[in-house]
Order: sequence, then C-alpha cells, then structure tokens
Amino acid sequence: MKKEMVFIGAGVVGTALAVALCKKGWPVEAVNSRRDLSAQRFARLTGAKCQLTPEDAVKTGEIIFLTVPDRTIAEIGDRLAKSKLDLAGKFFFHCSGSLPSTVIAPLKERGAFIASLHPLQSFADLETACTNLPGSIFSFEGDGEAEEIGRKIVEDLGGEFISIETNNKVLYHLGACLISNYTVTLAYAALSLYQKIGFSAQQAKNALLPLLEGTVNNLKFLPPAAALTGPIARGDWQVVAGHLAALAGEETELKSLYQVLGKNTIGVALEKGSINREQAERLREILI
Repeated sequence: MKKEMVFIGAGVVGTALAVALCKKGWPVEAVNSRRDLSAQRFARLTGAKCQLTPEDAVKTGEIIFLTVPDRTIAEIGDRLAKSKLDLAGKFFFHCSGSLPSTVIAPLKERGAFIASLHPLQSFADLETACTNLPGSIFSFEGDGEAEEIGRKIVEDLGGEFISIETNNKVLYHLGACLISNYTVTLAYAALSLYQKIGFSAQQAKNALLPLLEGTVNNLKFLPPAAALTGPIARGDWQVVAGHLAALAGEETELKSLYQVLGKNTIGVALEKGSINREQAERLREILI
C-alpha cells in the first residue's frame, strides 16, 4: 500500500510532481503553501486538502515533500524539527538540485529520514512541467532508508533513478544549469540579433530553433566534440574575426560572451581533431 503524501510548497515543481503521482495511485493528502491561490490550484488538481500551517499538513502524511524555494528549505526543516509533532519514521524529501539532504538534518535528529530527490528537467510553467516530468532522470541523495521509496516514486513516473554523493551535488547542479539555463541565455542573445536585422520575433524563432534542434540531435548520437560544427571547428579564423568586428558596436557583455565561449570552443575543436595547434593559436589571438 502506498504511503500518504504531503507537500509543503505548491509551486510548479511540487504541483507537477503531485499531479503525476496522483495519476499513479499515490494518495496526496494535504498541501500547505504561503500563496493561497497556488494551494487552491494544487488542491483542485490533486484532491488534497489545504492546510493553514506546515505542521497541520505534516500530521496527515508519512512522506513529506518540501517543494519550496532553496532559500527556505532549511527554514521549514528547522521549524518542523522544533514543533511538537511526532516525526519518527516519517520521510522528508526536498527537490533542490544543488542543496544536500543535510540542510534538513534537524529533522533526522527527531527520528525522521531525510533525502533529496531532484527531477533533472526544465519546468517553465505548470503545463510544460506536467508534460516533461514523466520519464525524467531523478537524482537521489540521502538516507538509505528513504532510497526504496525514492526508487518506487521514480519507477512509477517512468523515470530513471540515479544516486549521487552528497559532496557532488553542487557540481551536478552546475552542469544542469550550464546546459539548460544558459542555453536559454544564448537563445535570447541570438534571437535578439536576428530581430535587430529585421526578423520578427516569430521569424527569428522559426529560423533558429531548427538549428538548435539539429544541434541537440547531433549531441544525442555523437560524442560532444564530434557534434561541434561552425567556424572554430573548421579553423576559419577570418569568420571569427568578422563576428567580432560586427560586435564592435554591440553591448560589451555580448562581445565578452562570444569571446569566452569561443576560447572554450577551441579546446573542443582540438579534441575533435578538426583543427591543428597552429590554427588553435591563431583563433586564440583573435579572441583575446
């Protein structure tokens, strides 16, 4: 029989996770959120009862998800640990990618089991979150007693369970930010350039997103270095020089971004074997 669940926090991640688990038969009993509208939406989608305080919510379940912003996870953990609730044997999961389970260590001192279970996925809004969550990779870190439950949750969501060491969480999350968050930053910069030369916002997307999709497909089937294309991969230093000249009148930040990425791309091209040391040095001179 599946244990009763409670969610503290009714944002995009928590709500999407609860909705997906409800569909798999997990009883979501209660939700507490600082925002009434978020809690009401959560309750409407899951059938959970809205509780006024975290303590009231925790009373009703055995598995508690702390799906609040990273900056408040420890605060909520401390608050619950200082309460008069019987926490022995309860399972507390937070969903932060960068923070270890130990940020809620005071709960463990009260007899609870603690862990982090992070969905390695991008959640821009609730609709896309509900679509993207099933089948995702989930990273687990924490008490061994909580691992069986974590594995069952991930299995029910059709995901892949991976276990990581506590001291590797920050680097794990950094890698996720580089490939997900900063891809959006690069897309924003590229789309902005296209709009400056007369493309509408939609035309810019129509032109550039297939290129991005093609790059992602290359990465799916090839080693990262082998997936690299473009002027640096070919050693075309004249093209790179032309790009920098075109950026002369642009914001300093954009030119600096291009230079930093270009310098890092030289190493990738060398690994690919598509340029030699002489070409690499010429490119470095241009990108200074």
